[in-house]
Amino acid sequence: MSEAEQPKARWEPMGGEVVQPAVAQRQAKHLMLLRDLLEEALKAKQGELERAQMALIRLKHGGGL
Repeated sequence: MSEAEQPKARWEPMGGEVVQPAVAQRQAKHLMLLRDLLEEALKAKQGELERAQMALIRLKHGGGL
């Protein structure tokens, strides 16, 4: 079967929108990059929270910042 005779591969998400594989692949790449950025932001916020908690503990026990 030649390339022209083969049916085009399509990915259909639950919403019913038909997306070509190249578009789906690009969207997946963007989502992975976004996930990585969000993970880094979460790690930074967790670090800030841990530092604030330690400062609060020091203040409660009569220590300084």
